[in-house]
Amino acid sequence: MAILGNTVLKNEVISTENYAASMYPQTTGSIDVEVTCKNPDHADQASILVGGVGPSTTIGPQGKFTGILSCISASSGYRCSLDYSNGYGPAYLVFFLSKSTNGEIIDYSDSIQVATGSGTKDTTFTCSGRSGSFYVSWTAFIDSSLSNPIPGAWSKPDERRQITC
Repeated sequence: MAILGNTVLKNEVISTENYAASMYPQTTGSIDVEVTCKNPDHADQASILVGGVGPSTTIGPQGKFTGILSCISASSGYRCSLDYSNGYGPAYLVFFLSKSTNGEIIDYSDSIQVATGSGTKDTTFTCSGRSGSFYVSWTAFIDSSLSNPIPGAWSKPDERRQITC
């Protein structure tokens, strides 16, 4: 079971020796993961390997998706851009706005199609009706239809950009 705050992200019975799961929390922070083994003879072999995916992580067999995020003040808010290198193939990019480094997402951009190669994609977050500090991050999704979006790469916590409205 994987839990973030009061939200259960994954709750599955695992009946195989090797198991992998993907999850995408709606907030940032620590995820509590629990593993148990019904067979007492093998309980000491039950283990968890939790890995985070950063902007230089492979998201497909063809290559990697990396990005550098920046935000600049614009007339009514901030324009945030991602200079990216996409060696994976078709992907979709979404920018997120959160109230704190471990707070819930309060706004996000439309999905932006990203072709293979390098380039820049951007979005604007308005300050209208907002006051205080906010954090911008990004996620690249690898499902080309977005019917079952799979997060493939995203900004690390120290790569988020703080904006002030």
